[in-house]
Amino acid sequence: MTAETAQLTKEQLSYAEMLEREPVNWCASHCWIVDKTANRVPLIMNIAQMHTERVICEMQTAGMPVRIIVLKARQHGETTRGAGRIFRNVNLFSNRSALIAAHDKDATLNIFRKIQMFQDENPTQLSARYSTRNELTYDAPHRSYIVVETGGKEHLGRSAKYDYIHISELAFFEQPERTMLSVKQCVPRLPHTEVVLESTANGTGGYFHNAYNKARKALCDKDLSYMVIEDPSEDEWNGYCRVFNPWFIDPQYSMTVPSEFEITEDERQIKSRYDLSDNQIVWRRWAIAELCGGDEELFKQEYPSNDREAFISSGRLYFPATQLSYLEQHCHPAVIGRFMFAGTPDNPRLESNEHEGWEIDEFPVADRIYAIFGDPAEGLDPTETNDPEKTDRSVAQVMDVAAKRIVAKLRCRFHEDVFAEQLVLAGMWYNQALLGFELNNKCGGSLKSELKRFDYPNLYRKRRYDKISDEFTEKIGWTSDKVTRSMMYNDLRQMIRGYQPYYKPEIIIFSKDTIREMFTFIVDKDGKQRAQNGEWDDEVASLAGVVQMAMDAAGSVCLGDFIGNTMNNEERRIDREEFTVDNLAYAGISDTAQDLEEDENEEF
Repeated sequence: MTAETAQLTKEQLSYAEMLEREPVNWCASHCWIVDKTANRVPLIMNIAQMHTERVICEMQTAGMPVRIIVLKARQHGETTRGAGRIFRNVNLFSNRSALIAAHDKDATLNIFRKIQMFQDENPTQLSARYSTRNELTYDAPHRSYIVVETGGKEHLGRSAKYDYIHISELAFFEQPERTMLSVKQCVPRLPHTEVVLESTANGTGGYFHNAYNKARKALCDKDLSYMVIEDPSEDEWNGYCRVFNPWFIDPQYSMTVPSEFEITEDERQIKSRYDLSDNQIVWRRWAIAELCGGDEELFKQEYPSNDREAFISSGRLYFPATQLSYLEQHCHPAVIGRFMFAGTPDNPRLESNEHEGWEIDEFPVADRIYAIFGDPAEGLDPTETNDPEKTDRSVAQVMDVAAKRIVAKLRCRFHEDVFAEQLVLAGMWYNQALLGFELNNKCGGSLKSELKRFDYPNLYRKRRYDKISDEFTEKIGWTSDKVTRSMMYNDLRQMIRGYQPYYKPEIIIFSKDTIREMFTFIVDKDGKQRAQNGEWDDEVASLAGVVQMAMDAAGSVCLGDFIGNTMNNEERRIDREEFTVDNLAYAGISDTAQDLEEDENEEF
């Protein structure tokens, strides 16, 4: 007891001891690290680290098991913070177990060396021993321990029960789904337990991105403008709170402004949007040049300004992110139902269905022209996957041709006969819409037979020239090959991108699920358009298909004719005046208006 504490009352002394045990204070007194200048210093948490601690405290105060997912920028020290907190927990509480996992062996070794330094430099060191598998175990009667392992293992943590788990760079694990399935089994859902998942972004889609989207803001973060991804619904919430820190909250990311400094227009917009200083802009300019090799997109990935930008900038999206983000803001729930016969197929009725069925955003309007495209499932055997959600699904989209508006969507696991029946009934309901479908796979052939059996009066027919017979023939259904596939996706991309002078999307989409799929639709290293690994693209394919059907229904030879001949601005719900550069940049995705001026003939 010091001279200062001797003057405290019993209650004051108890409060002081409680404060000393708080993670931020305890780590500053018991954990030592080597800083960026190679000096031995106490672990005094920075703003980003204290932000994570604040969210953890909020969950603990609410009596909840701590479940945190952290989207981080480089060099904010999140892994060091997590290691320090876990070291504190196993020191203060007996019979506790902790696992820290990293994405590769080098990172695992670095984390374990941090733990070793914490132990060696701790002024109140408990007796402990090290094992050959990166494990620190405290002697009896304390018996708490920390294990540091390399991720990518399906059995990670399976053989033990852990109170605390910290997963570092989860987005870069080889098999994050299987790894996390194993990890979740070994942490009981008790208030004292903690699971922290942290990573820099690694493109849209994938386990980490999806888990972040299903997490929600902590109450203390509700008003943070740079956390722009919407909270999930209560049903979608995965029990995690999300944490995000933009690069500019770190006071170290600042440099002296040189006398010859002149701010560019791009930098002026960024400065205004995030209320930055010239010192921060100078550091940003230096970091792009020196840390990111002059690649501004890489800077956005490593040092994001908002949580949406982090994911978008770290992937190679096929569709323009700014327009997708704008469309996403106008998505909304739709009525769910299934079409039924009312005597004959000519007179269908729509019955409410809370489960699998059509999402109806707009009922048919007399004399309007509609188009439908059905993309049947591949017919893959569900036993080929352990996850029933990964089995293939059939998708159909309905478009109002003149308004270029998606008015209904079906995503289902119906057999071909039921899927065909729903397409026919929807087609009749929407004024005998032009009905097309993907013919390529074996289910496409079955679907064709079913549709012919219904004798639907307005099936899409592809007109082809037969060199042998010297005649034109018609073939029912849409066949995708290398040429037509590229064409249909390019036309959809152009409709999303829009035309000068506004670069506003020329299509209206109500389904947030469709937009989310488009966010995970990429151009791979071979130049092929496809879904990112582990993601779907059937809604994107059906959307691209219905655009082709709408063009045919409008009698358009090319996309430009379709846009020019059928546009009716007065009937479009999204007001063109809303679509300004300021609105485009609301999420910090497009830093300048010039970002929208990309080459219309851009090749992928």
